[in-house]
Amino acid sequence: MKYNTIVNLISKHLGGELVSEGEMLDYMDRVVDDINDRLNTTFPTFTEFKENNSDTAAEVLEYTAFPDKYIRSVVIPGAAYKYYITDEEGSYAAPKYEEAYNNVIGYGDDLRAYNTIGVALMMQGKFEEALPWLEKAVENNTA
Repeated sequence: MKYNTIVNLISKHLGGELVSEGEMLDYMDRVVDDINDRLNTTFPTFTEFKENNSDTAAEVLEYTAFPDKYIRSVVIPGAAYKYYITDEEGSYAAPKYEEAYNNVIGYGDDLRAYNTIGVALMMQGKFEEALPWLEKAVENNTA
């Protein structure tokens, strides 16, 4: 999914508040850090991904470490939550987003996550890293 699309979708979660990509990158990176901690993975943060693809124009840069569905269901609400907990005007919405974020970040406890992570790693060409995740999915009949 393109960076500007991700930022626009996060802005919709923020009630249409206009937040620049530069401002939002930190919140997006924190979500990837949470995912990596929770799943014991090494997905690149949005900042790292952008730096590694510096030859690509910002308006067309696509973050491909996660499938779009995972970005929509985990990264976008997570970044909104990370934003709200630091914004004094967002304190009313933070608890709602905290609950939603904790539910989706808990996706790592859902056995279907094994298949999703395996496929995401395969899409990155990381077949050796994907294999254990896909084997777990098969073992648990979630593939």
